Amino acid sequence: MIKEYFFTGKTIDEAVANGAKELGLDVDAGINYEVEEFPSSKLLGLIKTEAKVKILVEAPDPKPEKKFTLADEKIAPKGQKKEEKPAKVSKPLPKQNFTLADEKISEKKVAPKPEKVKETPAPKPKRESKPVSPEVLEKGAEVAVKFVKEVFDVMGVEANITSDTENNSVNLLLEGEGMGLVIGRRGETLDSLQYLTSLVVNKGKSGYIKVTLDTENYRSKREKTLIDLAHNKAQRVLKTHKSITLDAMNPYERRIIHSALQDTANITTSSIGAEPNRRVVIRYER
Repeated sequence: MIKEYFFTGKTIDEAVANGAKELGLDVDAGINYEVEEFPSSKLLGLIKTEAKVKILVEAPDPKPEKKFTLADEKIAPKGQKKEEKPAKVSKPLPKQNFTLADEKISEKKVAPKPEKVKETPAPKPKRESKPVSPEVLEKGAEVAVKFVKEVFDVMGVEANITSDTENNSVNLLLEGEGMGLVIGRRGETLDSLQYLTSLVVNKGKSGYIKVTLDTENYRSKREKTLIDLAHNKAQRVLKTHKSITLDAMNPYERRIIHSALQDTANITTSSIGAEPNRRVVIRYER
């Protein structure tokens, strides 16, 4: 019999850890759980909801009570002894010596099953973005800087914003106090601001301009953190043979996870869910 228990946490891993602690389970030994609700954030990460998981624990089935009826046993009337049936004596069977000649054994030739060949889908051709003129890039950088300043004024953040342009890209470097608020939890606020800035810059443009926002060298630090996370989770999957679902990530961060584990033996990765709650699943594969 499977019993269900529900637990919450800031992340899926934290919710599972809370459940394991409450139920006395070993996280490293693998826990059978299902995600009921993913953690999410709204309004640049200011409003957040917790993750909720359902932990499944196998418990022994209760033994059914045996109900007796009068039909189960013949009751003799009062004063009359119940007849005792003589025990049956089984006669010993005569010993028989079997030889190979007593039985014809037919040898069936079983054809080997053909091995399954995994079909690798052909890679999709990358969509080539139209080149953008230097004038359009410069104009896009001005629009990006102006928009970010307006957002900072609303947030009450003072920062120095510098921009540079190259290869159809506009890169903004943010410097000043309170950059922790701008980055947000796991970069959620910074990613949301970058996404909104990209929408504003590319509005009405025929060619696509890539927009990147960075502060305190956060992007490179985050990439290293994600690579370490991918390798640690993969080692746990190899040990327990249980799949692990990571927290929601943007497309750029998911690509880092896929790339970090693409050459790891017996490990496959895939993405599930819909944006902005799309997640990477790390699975064991023989």
